[in-house]
Amino acid sequence: MKKLTAFLTIATLAACQLLMAQDSWTWQGTNAGWTGAGGCSLSVGQDFLTMTVTGNQPHMQSPTNLDLTAENFDSFQITVLNHTNGSPFVLKWFDSSNSLLGQATIPVSTEMTTPETYTISLADNANWAGNTIGKFRLRGPAGGGGSLGEVEWHSFSLNLVTEAISGCMDPLACNFDPQATEDNGNCSYIGASIPTDFYWQGTKAGWTGAGGVVLAAGPDHMTMTVAGTNNVAEMQSPTGLALDASAFGSLSVRLLNPTSISSGFQLRWYDENNSLLGNKAIPVGTEMTEFETYTIDLFSEESWSGLIHKVRLRGPFGLDVETESPDILWEFFELNEVFDCNGNCAADADDDGICDALDSCVNSGCTDLAACNFNPDACEDDGTCNFIGANSMIDYAWQGTKAGWIGAGGVVLSQGPEYMTMAITGTSAVAEMQSPTGLGIQTSSFSTFSVTVQNPTTISTGFQLRWYDETGVILGSQAIPIGTEMTGPETYQVNLTANANWNGAVDKLRLRGPYDLDVSQEPNEVFWVNFTLNASVDCDGNCSEGTDECGICGGDGTSCLVPGCTNPFYVEFDFDATADDGSCETLVIHGCTYEVASNFNPAANTDDGSCLISLESSCGADIDNDGLVATPDLLQFLSVFGLSCE
Repeated sequence: MKKLTAFLTIATLAACQLLMAQDSWTWQGTNAGWTGAGGCSLSVGQDFLTMTVTGNQPHMQSPTNLDLTAENFDSFQITVLNHTNGSPFVLKWFDSSNSLLGQATIPVSTEMTTPETYTISLADNANWAGNTIGKFRLRGPAGGGGSLGEVEWHSFSLNLVTEAISGCMDPLACNFDPQATEDNGNCSYIGASIPTDFYWQGTKAGWTGAGGVVLAAGPDHMTMTVAGTNNVAEMQSPTGLALDASAFGSLSVRLLNPTSISSGFQLRWYDENNSLLGNKAIPVGTEMTEFETYTIDLFSEESWSGLIHKVRLRGPFGLDVETESPDILWEFFELNEVFDCNGNCAADADDDGICDALDSCVNSGCTDLAACNFNPDACEDDGTCNFIGANSMIDYAWQGTKAGWIGAGGVVLSQGPEYMTMAITGTSAVAEMQSPTGLGIQTSSFSTFSVTVQNPTTISTGFQLRWYDETGVILGSQAIPIGTEMTGPETYQVNLTANANWNGAVDKLRLRGPYDLDVSQEPNEVFWVNFTLNASVDCDGNCSEGTDECGICGGDGTSCLVPGCTNPFYVEFDFDATADDGSCETLVIHGCTYEVASNFNPAANTDDGSCLISLESSCGADIDNDGLVATPDLLQFLSVFGLSCE
């Protein structure tokens, strides 16, 4: 029993000590020992403690004898919902003898609809550190009157002093430490997106003129007015940039130089002692009417290293303001990053694996003049050329090159200065050659093709164009009427619009022919000069070759024609035919075509219903006089049924 009593005593003391050292309160379902005074009453709720204000100095007080060492805490946090229109709120702290030690204002909002949390620093409060706190009071709202109402107190806590964490506190740096509470001055910006861009639209951005220069900010650019008091015009950036040169590989600057002077334009860079480290010329144009952007390489400059504390833009040299415009217009200045914080290219616009800052060509695009989307500013082709509607989407000239074509079906290709030779080995009955794949031809854009070829053989069969989809499945073919025993090249243009299979997207082409060439009896070489698909629409989708009577762009008027005999005076006449094919052979002769008729006409080939048939006979029903009454008799009867016998 004594042991149990002793245990309970120790537990009670521990609990009391815990209560004495309490530094946080949550008033959910309890008042936690807090009491109201000064014109208020407290009521315990499930989620908060409600203070009903009834007087001018409402406050509530913590339990006493807390015995808290103030220097262990540097801030407090309180969550409250103030339904009244009164403020401010105040935290007060007292010693064990109930003497006021200090206070801190809490800027609580009024007429709140949701609880808000306020964190108040105590570190700079002169009355906080060095004290032992016996109790707290939370006061507010003061004044009564219009402040009458309810305040919901949700929680109150003291925040322990944490040890300072040294690190880089700049979020723009590569080594930014979000946990750091004390900057160590070792921020690294190599590859980080630090502010290195200046845009002079509506501001001079801290730049100043020098060398007889006056700067003026405009809405779209900054004007550098050269006063003529110095041969060297220049303007200077803010100092203290502290740029790590290794992070930036190039400079981009945009300006308009209306003068005839291009000498002297350059970038200059300086260290923290204002000593010049290096410079780089900018090849600015003259007599410009529009702004132009210039990008210059810096990475290859040995002097472009270390920390750059300021830069200067110079130029032009020796401007005679009496004969030239004194104004140079500057729009922006940018330093372009080489690598990001992980050592990867910060920018690689053309995706060629070379960082833009180190790439001599960053403007990629279509470089083919024949393409619809030809980009005159592109210095590197990106494979995006769009030839749909352009006049030479597919244009292979086999002079000195095979242009990616390969032989098949027992064919060996060899390039020559004027044509490509197809040597037929005789190992296959079908000789052919195949274009590169991945053509992406939109058939709707092309109406004809042209091919120039020399065929010295006596075989003309099998020459054709064949086209395939991306899976290698043949979509269709078109015969080419190649001549024989040719002594020189000839060009053939073949219509495609009438071919129902010239449809969809084409991935590759094949040129076939001749069939079944006997290389022991015939020349085994055919010479191909060029092949061209001719566009039916331009880059805007308009028909470039005119529309035929069938409504086909670039058509030859045959796609809607129905061949047949179109003369109604001939037996072969076809009512649906729209184009005579020469099949009209037999003239129509009208008359009675029934031999038993009294007016039978043996020359007639088209019965006109005029037959006269007598039924007077020993066997009147035997119309055909074959001695039998059968189906033929009935058919003849029905054929003249209803006719007049006059």
